[in-house]
Amino acid sequence: MILLALEFTEYGLTHPEEHILAISLRDKLLSKYAPTVKHSSFGVHRRGKPYIKDSDITYSVTHTDGCTGCAVSFPNSEIPKDIPLLPAVVTESGVYLVDTYNDPCELGVDFERISTARDEARLSAIASRYFDEAELAFLEEAGDKCAAFYGLWTDKESMVKCTGEGLSALCFADTDAAVSMGFIIHEFILQNGDKHFSGSLCRNEQLLDL
Repeated sequence: MILLALEFTEYGLTHPEEHILAISLRDKLLSKYAPTVKHSSFGVHRRGKPYIKDSDITYSVTHTDGCTGCAVSFPNSEIPKDIPLLPAVVTESGVYLVDTYNDPCELGVDFERISTARDEARLSAIASRYFDEAELAFLEEAGDKCAAFYGLWTDKESMVKCTGEGLSALCFADTDAAVSMGFIIHEFILQNGDKHFSGSLCRNEQLLDL
């Protein structure tokens, strides 16, 4: 199973403060569903992707101004009956069941605040640097270009966080070919008051040997 713990936060936290909150969400999930995992069990792959030593449990954290989260995959685990399914629009902090997939897999999760401060011209300029032809065509045809842009962005960033390649590989993350490459992406919206965030969580069982 794949669980997502998320917390809506006050605005204006520093990047380190947000990261600490994300790690605390990770630790809460692990302490409840994998209590044998200790602090000394954490390591970093050569690409910089964090992992848990000698375990098939994987995780990914994300944070942006106003929202922080952590996804954890617990293979071969019984799904708790008290955890709600992740809705299409999330309005409350908490723990959600995202995927019942129960084999080992790599994870990547990303949240981005949907900012209307960037006009369509600015979004198109950014997209031209990082999106491929199919993604640009999708963006051009979208009725809500702002929502479409951030949806594609979080999809791509969740993919490169899943592989451990990071933002340097963002332009090579082909969302149109995601399924053929083994990525399964869950998309959702987070709503904190009048602020909206795009969220994407992906898994890939073919990437365990990083």
